[in-house]
Amino acid sequence: MIKLYSKSTKKAELLHIVEHYGFNHLKTIQCSQELDHLLNLHEKIKCSSM
Repeated sequence: MIKLYSKSTKKAELLHIVEHYGFNHLKTIQCSQELDHLLNLHEKIKCSSM
């Protein structure tokens, strides 16, 4: 449950950053990479529980 909250929070943060800085700003890229990491962790956990 905590992972789902973290993913949705990071998505909202990414959208906010994109609105203010655009797609190519370093802050946007860093946040996007953090979201990718959370999504990969979620998928890994999901697959290992099967």
